[in-house]
Amino acid sequence: MSKTYTPTPEDIAKREARKAEKAAKKAQVEANGGVAPPNPNAPKILKREWVDIVDEQGEAEGKKEVGSVTVATWNMLAQTLVRRDLFPGSDCLKFKDRSDMLSEELLAYPADIICLQEEDRLTSIPFPLFTPTTTNFPNPTTESLNEKSNSEPSSSTSTKPKYSAIQARGPKKKHGLAIVYDNRKLKVVDQGERVVRYDEEFISKSPAGDRDQEESLDQERKRRGGTRQTKNIGLVVGLEFRDRPGKGVIVGTTHLFWHPQYAYERTRQALLLVRTLLSYRASLSTGVDGECDWPIIVAGDFNTQPKEAVYHLLTHPTIDLGEREKEEVAFSRAVHDSLAKVEQGILEDRKKKNEANGAESKPGGQGEDGDGEGDAEDEDDEKEEPASKDQPIPTDRPKGTRHSDPSDGLLSAEELQNMAKELLGNKGLRSAYADSNWLGAGEEMEKRKGLTFAGRGGEAESGDNEPAWTSFTPLWRLTLDYLFDFPPPTPSAPMIRPRRVLLPHKTEDLEPGLPRKGVCASDHTLLGVEYAFYE
Repeated sequence: MSKTYTPTPEDIAKREARKAEKAAKKAQVEANGGVAPPNPNAPKILKREWVDIVDEQGEAEGKKEVGSVTVATWNMLAQTLVRRDLFPGSDCLKFKDRSDMLSEELLAYPADIICLQEEDRLTSIPFPLFTPTTTNFPNPTTESLNEKSNSEPSSSTSTKPKYSAIQARGPKKKHGLAIVYDNRKLKVVDQGERVVRYDEEFISKSPAGDRDQEESLDQERKRRGGTRQTKNIGLVVGLEFRDRPGKGVIVGTTHLFWHPQYAYERTRQALLLVRTLLSYRASLSTGVDGECDWPIIVAGDFNTQPKEAVYHLLTHPTIDLGEREKEEVAFSRAVHDSLAKVEQGILEDRKKKNEANGAESKPGGQGEDGDGEGDAEDEDDEKEEPASKDQPIPTDRPKGTRHSDPSDGLLSAEELQNMAKELLGNKGLRSAYADSNWLGAGEEMEKRKGLTFAGRGGEAESGDNEPAWTSFTPLWRLTLDYLFDFPPPTPSAPMIRPRRVLLPHKTEDLEPGLPRKGVCASDHTLLGVEYAFYE
């Protein structure tokens, strides 16, 4: 017969001490505005400075400054994607080592809006989210960590921002996107957010226009014009200023498909995001006369360098693509076996929807959108970044692909460029880094060395002043992340101008590669810009 355990006085004292320590930590968090105090033993990050930008065009062409908003973007490196073989030599791969560093990076450069990619543990790090809820992400694929996000924030003596977050993931996807915003300054518009599920979006218009009958699956597949199942998404939301009703900003973020041999698919996804951002703005009711003319900011991991077609068409849609860019797009117009899964998913979603409505399943028509990251190899593939050195265009197509034919509906490079022109007109998107003089006028190339795309030897039609690197590991070193803003829709519309940007890391500071204690907890670096608003 086992003996009944009787705690000793020492055991009781230890238990009470643990309770007291736990209560003290909880009290510290509450007194600190909901932010956990930093762990004194936690690894630190390499902090950077903000640098001012002189507006060479004056006060936005005669308009008056009415406020500002600071925006950051960061691919956090999802813990579910961490593999030691991808980050050899890293001392910062376990979540217990990364958690405080992730939080410190987000809080080191206070932003009003933070666009996150590969987000999977935002509620598990010491970060001040407003009334967080469980992130289980049922269908539909968005969930707001802001049960009270549009109500007035409760009064608090804390000066720390209280953030809310809108997240998006697909079924079975272990990480996704988030748009985090300062709930004291901004609130989500009544229309809410919109998720762009690239695999299921139509790139081409219906030839029948407003049709009375639904299209066949073959017709739908042709109008989608996709090459494979990627499970990538975009996230769009309108944020209204609490102190200026009817005024706000539209924000989009994305994580485009990574594979270097899929330039076509990446370009397709980027243009679908641009189209959605513009249509979202057109759909907004802002409570003022006329159409919504809010500024649009889009930021994220575009998995593309300044020398590639995506960057070219976004920033200079009216300038013809170069021969190499056209060749990369043409070569990548190959259809992967996984494309069949997109159609299968649409049929399954449609069947569930019809059954829920008490109707029979029909083969035609566009069903409920959805995306995901099914099996493990998809998760692994997503972190297989392209090589950092320029490579010749390969002659062998990716495994599991076939040549496309007209029934696939893939657009040519010229058709993609025409779509970019139609969406953006004569003016492309402005890059906060590339199109501002954050290095100062007339700087010598020596000062740019190790800081900018051109300064590290990158060659492109534009983008010289993009950061030298935004993703830096022993295996790949690339510029993939950007902050863009759209041209105003009319001369009288509000305008935004970059006022200052967060200084990029120098190359020597990133050696031998990320993630690394004392530098950064992700393989990507955080970018930031403060925009001044003019009306």
